[in-house]
Amino acid sequence: MARGSRNLSPMAWVYQTHRWLGLLSGWLLFVICVTGTLVVYKHPLKVWSNPTLVNVPVPDGATTMSPDEALHRFRSAYPQVTPRLLAFPSDAYSIHSYSYAIPGGRAWINPQTGHLVHGLPSDFADFVQRLHAGLWMGGKGRWVVGALGILMFGSLLTGLIFHWRRLGRDLFHLRLRRTAPRKAWSDLHKFSAVWLLGFHLLIALTGAWLGIESLVGLRNPPAPNLVGQERVIDPMPTIERFLSSAHASMPELTPTHINFAAYGQGPSSVRVQGELPGLELVQRGQTMVVMHAEDASLLGVVDRREQGLLAHVLAMMRPLHYGYFGGPWMELAYLVMGAACSMLVFSGLAVWCSREADAMQRRRGNGHAPQAPDLFMARLNVGVTQGLLLSLLLAAAVAQLNWTPWPAHLHSVLGEVRFAASHNLLGDAPVAVELWAFLITWGVLALALSISKKTARAWMLGWLFIALLLVLLPCLSAMSSGGWQADWQRARAEPFWIAMACFGAAVLSLAGAWHMRSRHHINSNQERVRK
Repeated sequence: MARGSRNLSPMAWVYQTHRWLGLLSGWLLFVICVTGTLVVYKHPLKVWSNPTLVNVPVPDGATTMSPDEALHRFRSAYPQVTPRLLAFPSDAYSIHSYSYAIPGGRAWINPQTGHLVHGLPSDFADFVQRLHAGLWMGGKGRWVVGALGILMFGSLLTGLIFHWRRLGRDLFHLRLRRTAPRKAWSDLHKFSAVWLLGFHLLIALTGAWLGIESLVGLRNPPAPNLVGQERVIDPMPTIERFLSSAHASMPELTPTHINFAAYGQGPSSVRVQGELPGLELVQRGQTMVVMHAEDASLLGVVDRREQGLLAHVLAMMRPLHYGYFGGPWMELAYLVMGAACSMLVFSGLAVWCSREADAMQRRRGNGHAPQAPDLFMARLNVGVTQGLLLSLLLAAAVAQLNWTPWPAHLHSVLGEVRFAASHNLLGDAPVAVELWAFLITWGVLALALSISKKTARAWMLGWLFIALLLVLLPCLSAMSSGGWQADWQRARAEPFWIAMACFGAAVLSLAGAWHMRSRHHINSNQERVRK
């Protein structure tokens, strides 16, 4: 706190609390918000980064391989593996394929071509997910993210109290041109906070819960299960028989995967899990029909709506946080609002940097002295945030290099990075090389952008490089898939929409670079006039 803080008024205390909460968590919150925005489209990113896994169009509901055929193929390929989980192409986690749990991951079968792949070829989407959910620190990282959610909620609450009397004005008060940077960042900060306050509070609270839920110990009631002496069941019921029994017990259920407690052994249970129409505000796969493994007779039905208010609320946390309810339009809304949330955090940091720069200028003289180079923290703020964006885009490019037809000597270096090794900085396993490379790249870019003596110049360079990488990514994806048409027809056209988003974001980045170039020239001219 500042000197004389004991004599501060109550509202000044609120402001100081808001300020320090933002400073303590700002950069980490920016990381969480940016990666969370990307994780909204985690499964399309999986399709995009694995062109050899799903390389043909898959119409809705159309498959040429039955679940029993897929299970037979998996069991023939992995005879030593006891079946635990078989996910259908309708399951979001299977990205339009059959997937099968094996030690250390999953195996995949394209339902149309029958092509079997051992392990996910590229785990880039999960690489981003682990950064968002745990900062690459495993379970302890989730607690840190939960604490960040609490800090974000506290910052929002104190900001709301401090600006309560001016909320009506802040709704429509946005000065971005021909004004001091501090005023522009302040208006943008308050504008995005007020208009999307409900979304910001929702993300903070649900994120805090998902981070600390393991500490609290509140869990949904477990599904019915059977555990007993193992014995081989022969003949074993088919998948189709389990699906038919599940349909008879819950006709409206759309199965997404089948979970075996001990398939082919008894007494044990088998769970057919899936989704109910009109019940998207429930965690994926939480609705299930549980049956005896011996004869597919009913053991129980799990419907979170019938387990009380608490169970229903807990099951709502993930869809509310990640936005997978309400269809494509809701996901698009979460993408836009997530970007606004990232801007809210950054603009708050920029306001602090501008305020410190103004204070430094006042200490230098009467305000008419030549303007000093921008505050190093302001340039570092740009470096850290834009360095993160650049590092993520470079990682996405490397993810595509697995499949592009590069010369053999280049492919041997870059083509083996699959983002599938350990990404837990606090774990026992050796940390993956790509994680260290990501962190080093981020640090080098942050310092490189901070070297420039003018914040506007650092902004301009960062936006130019971001635009270049955004244009490059769809080109690499097309090379990986054998051409633009083949790439854009994959799966349900996820690569096409990702390419359009990249091109649109590149245009915005170029516009940002042009704006910063204009501001840099204006500031330079003003400085020459003062001299």
